[in-house]
Amino acid sequence: SAAIEDREGSVWLGLFGGGVARWLGEGNWESFTAAEGLSGGPVWQMARDGKGVLWVATQKGVYTSYQRGGKLRWRRSPMAGESITRALIRDRAGNLWTGAVPDGVIRFSPETGRRRVFGPADGLPNSRPNGIHEDGSGRIWIAFPEGIYTGTPAERPASFAIAAGTEGSGACYSIREPRPGEFWIGCRNGLLHGVDGRWRRYGGKDGLREDWVGALACGRKGEVWVSYHGALGITRLRLEGDRLATEHWNRSSGLGGELVYSLFFDSLGRLWSAGDRGAGVYDGKIWRYY
Repeated sequence: SAAIEDREGSVWLGLFGGGVARWLGEGNWESFTAAEGLSGGPVWQMARDGKGVLWVATQKGVYTSYQRGGKLRWRRSPMAGESITRALIRDRAGNLWTGAVPDGVIRFSPETGRRRVFGPADGLPNSRPNGIHEDGSGRIWIAFPEGIYTGTPAERPASFAIAAGTEGSGACYSIREPRPGEFWIGCRNGLLHGVDGRWRRYGGKDGLREDWVGALACGRKGEVWVSYHGALGITRLRLEGDRLATEHWNRSSGLGGELVYSLFFDSLGRLWSAGDRGAGVYDGKIWRYY
């Protein structure tokens, strides 16, 4: 359900069934579950703070890792209590961001423990975000069930609003920025592409399997990989002018399963997928599954 790479090149996967697993290479894995203190249920997102400590957003709050007796352990952070948290990022200042109901969007300093909550008074809907992103200029983008909101959080109250040109996108999920000022956002009503404030939405009529796009990842060569709300596999796409050139992947073309929850490129350019049939990695030629 989530993926992140550490400084040693190990890939960590959040598990829909609860806990996280660390890939050590050659099919070797190390897992961390309730036995190690990670008892929050499904892991939805992960981030590392400025000291390299791993934090995870779960069904029952945000957990942080720590070392005890030479082993990695986990404890719940006061950041969001026991609320459902599906988004988690670290911003350029070292703060962690998540969102919970009824609290709202939360900015938390791991260094000081200071916590600031953003909500309706700041222009945001009273619901839980599915994704959060900080762009190259320091603006915060938040994917809500109500759409995409963006703003600068420095002011009090902050000034957030729905991103102009993205109206009608429905619930939104993954936000990616492959280069400054360019965005791809997966939404209920299609795949949003924005460049310098100009937006276009693509869907089934443009070559996607369906309108409802869930996870997405951007490759080094300008390609975008997306998965869907339904069990429809993965699509690799490129822009050719305003038109999408698409290539679809399913079980007959090497996918282990067609219901894919998350997509992630590691530092070697390999594409990782996590879904109902486990974790897969694509090296540009073949898929391997674990």
